[in-house]
Amino acid sequence: MLVSFASLLFLALGMASGDFQDACADLHTIFRNQSSRLDAKCENILAPHSNSVSGGYCLASMVSAGYYRSSIVNPLYDAVVEISGTLGLFPVITGTNSGGTMFIVRYFALRDTAQENLWTYPCYLLKTGYRTTCFLHGNFGSISEECYSENQNLIGAATGMIYSQLIQANGGPLGAVASYASVYFSFLNNLPISREDTSYAGFWKSRGQWNTREGIQAEWTVAHTVVSPLEASQGENNWNYGYSSYLSRGFYLDSNGFSKGEATQWFANTSVYTVSSISANTLSAISMQPFSFAGKAWDNSADSTGASVPLKLLVC
Repeated sequence: MLVSFASLLFLALGMASGDFQDACADLHTIFRNQSSRLDAKCENILAPHSNSVSGGYCLASMVSAGYYRSSIVNPLYDAVVEISGTLGLFPVITGTNSGGTMFIVRYFALRDTAQENLWTYPCYLLKTGYRTTCFLHGNFGSISEECYSENQNLIGAATGMIYSQLIQANGGPLGAVASYASVYFSFLNNLPISREDTSYAGFWKSRGQWNTREGIQAEWTVAHTVVSPLEASQGENNWNYGYSSYLSRGFYLDSNGFSKGEATQWFANTSVYTVSSISANTLSAISMQPFSFAGKAWDNSADSTGASVPLKLLVC
């Protein structure tokens, strides 16, 4: 029943038509006392948008799902933030990291399916007496269904039983195999991605969308952290893995699925699953922490003066 209610809600909101001018007319109604701030076609509020999605694992999935769902529930909001594409407007570029990358891979893979199946029903729109029942018995929608506790527990247990020896032989629970397995099996394995589209470039070529307003195809950058003392110090040292050696990097694909016009970049041909596991930053966020914390430069800069002495004692 919740799915049918959701269908009625989305139809009632007029999202099936995807008409920006309908949203514009509603904006004029809402801002009727300040209507001089909007031109007739609301074009003065349209600007190229960028979007960024980050976070950790299921926290990122649930929070991001709420953010993206809001543009489906409220067409006026979507007219301003331009994230759902239902009005022909997409972010010009999307940047993702860690759990945000896993969410976006799911979103890009599923977003062309019926909107009422993607999201959990917006229970907060119901009267008070129905909200509790709705929250307790509603589903997460296909975008975030991987975060049901039963799904996570079952898949985690099965992955551990099958791959435990391989994981222990490759860095343990924080090694490369464990990182890849936790990303792929727990978050991405049930997506409708064909064998031909599993490469990072191939996936984006088949799933990228066109921004009709700007007349360009949207672009995507997957962020990750490189810990490189040699590069960070510009060749002065290669031994200090402190936070000053953390460098932000991104796997960038343009509208042709290439990295800055080059199809030969190594990550263009690696799988979207591997790119997602690298973006999870298990190495820099967890495994490297003892070395990064101990290697921090304990100077007298404003950000560390008050805590430097006790933190030095803690490290020792």
